[in-house]
Amino acid sequence: MAGTTPESPEEAERDRAREADWVAILFAVLVIAVGGYFLLRDTLHIAVPDIPWDAAWPVLVIVFGLLVLLRGLAGGRTRRRRRR
Repeated sequence: MAGTTPESPEEAERDRAREADWVAILFAVLVIAVGGYFLLRDTLHIAVPDIPWDAAWPVLVIVFGLLVLLRGLAGGRTRRRRRR
């Protein structure tokens, strides 16, 4: 592009290091949310909606697996583009 200078390898590495791994962030948010639910319900004895965990956990595992798969496919495309 006109007016832009190519990045040095150090700048490119810094940019890659700053990119958020959204699967890890989503997993962390999920763990915090589930922990918060149990903290409210069991420790603080605050009434929260009853979640049928026996039906909910397989859905959570499937969603997480799909996100990891999509992230892997998208990451593969970006890696190939960077090699050119």
